[in-house]
Amino acid sequence: SVFGDRLPAWHPDGDRLAFVRGATLADHTVSLRPVEGQVMLLQDGELRALTPERWLLLGVAWEDDATLVVAGRRAPGEATGLWRLALDGTAPALLHPAYVRLFRNVSSAPGHLLYEEWSATVDLWEVPLVGDAAPRPLLTSTRFDHGGRYSPDGDRIAFVSSRTGSSELWTAQADGSEPIRLTDVGAGLVRSPAWALDGTHLAYVHTTETAATLYLANANGTETRALWTTTPPLAMPSFTRDGRALLVGTERDGAWDLWHVPLDGTAPTPLGIPGGHVGEEDVDGSILLTRYGQPGLWRWEPDATAAPRQISAFPLASDWGHWARTDAGLVVLRPNGPMARALDLLEPDGTLVRSVSLGELAVPSGSLSLGVHPDGTRALVAVRTGTSSDIVSLQAR
Repeated sequence: SVFGDRLPAWHPDGDRLAFVRGATLADHTVSLRPVEGQVMLLQDGELRALTPERWLLLGVAWEDDATLVVAGRRAPGEATGLWRLALDGTAPALLHPAYVRLFRNVSSAPGHLLYEEWSATVDLWEVPLVGDAAPRPLLTSTRFDHGGRYSPDGDRIAFVSSRTGSSELWTAQADGSEPIRLTDVGAGLVRSPAWALDGTHLAYVHTTETAATLYLANANGTETRALWTTTPPLAMPSFTRDGRALLVGTERDGAWDLWHVPLDGTAPTPLGIPGGHVGEEDVDGSILLTRYGQPGLWRWEPDATAAPRQISAFPLASDWGHWARTDAGLVVLRPNGPMARALDLLEPDGTLVRSVSLGELAVPSGSLSLGVHPDGTRALVAVRTGTSSDIVSLQAR
């Protein structure tokens, strides 16, 4: 990553400067990637931070003497869009949810902001892990299709799609046919489906500006109930081996940990894993996990006092959702050159078995995740197949 100061915005009077300070992944798309950091204000020779360090930022502009408009999101899993940020410390307010990057300057039209609104097409591709067949698109639309997970019997796929205009949970046959929408939440983001080991239930996360809720539903979408509602963010859930609870990462007071969420309504409890972000219980009772802000795949023994042990250098910290556990071993995403990716197939101890090149398929970072068929022969990978943008003028007040 590259750490530094970016996205400057002079106040029209020229007496103060707002900008973003933080880290951005160093690659060919650096100009479109959010900066993980904070909004800074330089005025009268004094520099102060206006946001915590965990914001993911795409742009800053002045709305008036006392207010900034910020493009980005406050944490992974929260809404991305335009936020009003008052200099007096008032809590930020979401103005407009969208993937946006503000121009460097506010429009000259009084009371209006000018910005770019980006949209992307992301499809689910099937990637063979054995043989010589080429990857192929499996579930496609003109919107976002991601988060693909094979059912334990390998016959169905649960995934997230915005093909109807909002982020919803869907299922389809393993060949991509017969897609069926299971939810109709409308607002907010549905993310990260997970199958129970017996295939009878699905868990998923629904996030709004102010709340993140972990849901449990029958595999056909009926009898949905909320297991845990908390403040964002919630990461990707997984079922414990006994089917009685879910593991899910969340942040409290600036520290991430994995939480144990019983299905019977008992209060969730933290596991005490420093940095625990996305985790899954292995057949031996240990927990495989990624740790927030750190690269690699880790293993933690519940009965041990030692810290988690790193077993793989990948995935990258920015690819925290791109790994999977199977009965045959592990699969992780890694860079394979400046613009390429590969899937590494590992033994349970992290020993490399073989690599499968993804060529130059554009695999987005973050939580769009990786799914592997139970027989280990193929994987589901989210691939960005197109990007477009519009210039939009928004009335500021």
